[in-house]
Order: sequence, then C-alpha cells, then structure tokens
Amino acid sequence: LICHFVFIMSDEEEVYTCCKCNKDIETTVIKACERHFHLECFLCTGCNNPLSTRRYKQKNGDPYCSMNCVAEPPKLCGKCNKLVEGSTMKALGTIFHPNCFTCKDCGTGIAVKTFFEIQDGAYCSVCYKKQLDVAFAEAANDIKITR
Repeated sequence: LICHFVFIMSDEEEVYTCCKCNKDIETTVIKACERHFHLECFLCTGCNNPLSTRRYKQKNGDPYCSMNCVAEPPKLCGKCNKLVEGSTMKALGTIFHPNCFTCKDCGTGIAVKTFFEIQDGAYCSVCYKKQLDVAFAEAANDIKITR
C-alpha cells in the first residue's frame, strides 16, 4: 500500500500532539497512518530516514520507506547488556561500549589497544602471553621423550 501524507498548517484553535515525541505540534503537522507527526519526527520505522519528501508505505500501521525495510534489533553491549549508541567496539562476534571492552583476565580496557581473541574472551598482550605460557607448559608436560 503506497501512501501519501497530508500537510496540515496548525492553527491556534486546534493543537495536535506528535505521536512520536508526544509534544505539541506548533508548526506544520504531518498526518499519516491515521496519526500526527512533527515534520522532523516523520521517519521510516525501519531505517529512521526522513519520509517528509517522499511517498511511504504502511506496514502494521507504521510508516516505512519501502516494504522491504525492516527495523534493526536494538544493539546491546556484549558485557553490560545495555543499549549501545554512538561509538562501538566490534569483537568476539558482538558489539561493546568502548569502556566495556576489557581484558578477560585483568579487566584493563583494550578497545584502543592491541588485543587477542581466544575462544570466549579477549585478552591484553600481557595476559595473552600468560595464556600462551600456561598452554606451552601444559603441552610440555604431555610430551614424553623416549630413547
């Protein structure tokens, strides 16, 4: 279903409330999907791009720029499980707040340092060397020399 929005010039007699930000609309009102929006609040539900200058499509009562556009799931930090906005650190198959990306052993922040991924964790260079030393020591104990 391709839809068009309607501009309504707000007058002093009727006050509309934006369904996106819940604030009164004192300037141009956009009526779409049976709701009212500020011009700057009329965004694609999926990609958050402005819809004010083009047609939109309606899915489940919400405006979209196309029928293929889908909302991205919220990005949650792999350590604190809180929403990540702005700067992110991608590692270990997930994302982190830069301050949450720390060495698994010592807790030092490693978002802007060299780090090493081992199975289920990331390590600073000092702790990585310790991990290697332990692994080599265990391997040496397993080796039996026979003559």
